[in-house]
Amino acid sequence: MRWWWALTALVTLGFGADGSRALESSFVCRYTEADIAKLEARIAQLEANQRAIVARIKQLERLLVTHDKVLKTLWKERETAQKGVPAPADSNATTRFKPTLFQTKAALTYYDKPGGKALGQLPEGYRLTAYLKKGGWIRISGHFPHKKWEDFGQEAWVRQEALKKIR
Repeated sequence: MRWWWALTALVTLGFGADGSRALESSFVCRYTEADIAKLEARIAQLEANQRAIVARIKQLERLLVTHDKVLKTLWKERETAQKGVPAPADSNATTRFKPTLFQTKAALTYYDKPGGKALGQLPEGYRLTAYLKKGGWIRISGHFPHKKWEDFGQEAWVRQEALKKIR
């Protein structure tokens, strides 16, 4: 007899015999179609933000890998310079020195070899790194085009007196 009362209560509350909610005209939906559209738009916006964040994380991971390679290269250059290469007898021979940060005193031209063919110009205040010299010339090893170190990409030499040592 108890089951009869339970079944009657379910049917009265709007549930069918199979347990599903019966559709009634008295049923009031809490959300309107406009509310649902707003929620769907917000969900789409959040998904777009999530995709942008994931893309930025991947970009930063690639940047970390690049920075790690640069640091390893600089560390190897430093270790090599600290080992101390004996001074050559020829003053025009290429010598290694501690990797150093330089800044141009004025706009200057850089060349493919000491006293060679002009390749381009560097503006005043441009920062670059070097660890090789030959006579009065310095070979550019890297530079900071977008406020981060990058390999210069080609063999380039500048006059030593046109540079100011930063570090």
